[in-house]
Amino acid sequence: MFERLAIFIFIFFVSSVALAHQDDSGDIEPSVRVENGRFAVYFRNTTDEQSYKSVLAADGTFLSRRQKSEPPPEIGPPVELDEELEGIHVLTQDAYYVFPEWDPKHNGKPFMVKIEGREVAKMPLEWGDRYVSMIHGAAISGDTVVVTASPKEPTKVGEDFLFMIHSFKMSSAKLLHSVIIGDPIRVYWFPQDSNVLIHDGFAYVAWMSFDSDESKLNFSQFDPATGQCVTHELGRGWGNSSASIGIIGESALICFHRRVDRVVGDEMTSLAEIVYEDRNLPELFGKDTSRLQE
Repeated sequence: MFERLAIFIFIFFVSSVALAHQDDSGDIEPSVRVENGRFAVYFRNTTDEQSYKSVLAADGTFLSRRQKSEPPPEIGPPVELDEELEGIHVLTQDAYYVFPEWDPKHNGKPFMVKIEGREVAKMPLEWGDRYVSMIHGAAISGDTVVVTASPKEPTKVGEDFLFMIHSFKMSSAKLLHSVIIGDPIRVYWFPQDSNVLIHDGFAYVAWMSFDSDESKLNFSQFDPATGQCVTHELGRGWGNSSASIGIIGESALICFHRRVDRVVGDEMTSLAEIVYEDRNLPELFGKDTSRLQE
């Protein structure tokens, strides 16, 4: 009874906070997909509430820009899940996985839900002694599971709500590595980050941070096998929005929205626009980014 009451209070608080947050005016919430060997970037406009789509070649060349479109297809579980089992969705060739993200659902020890056909299995993950407040993103490749998350308690004085990346072995649910990426910009407690992708044995995530009150766009590469994490700064002063990434071959596309000042009529106004950053992975992280994990 007390657990259900806690979940209700938590959901009510989150809903109230979400309603208090105002979206920027303009193009926001980019979602990068790979379709037919091309980057498809979906986003919505808050003024006309219309969905749009831009298509880019693997080298970042625009093939079409800001065309009206249906929203991107949503990935949904093949069966209806209880509320406490709902969360972040990951679809593989073999099964469908869900990662419940809030601590009222997992009590600080997040787990996976594996769905094969109509069969639903709850799979605990080994986290050690750390209490994990929230899962932000997840990706699966072969026997490797990678998630981004925030611990509930800081690891040392001055740290709070750190952004971390973790790798697990699927077959045993054993924790392989747990690495602090950094301290991201947050809207309330939601980090301004991207989806997580595993590509050629490495995991990638983009995220925003502050440095001397200036926003930075960061792009991190994480090796699930060794725990090595390398982060590069891609630019500054671009805003503090969530991002989305896609990878084709050696090319990564990182998209987010930023606010720009424009004159509309006789007034200066701030509008949001989508930023497209195309980067070559070997040039950014080294020539071994094409190596495959065993």
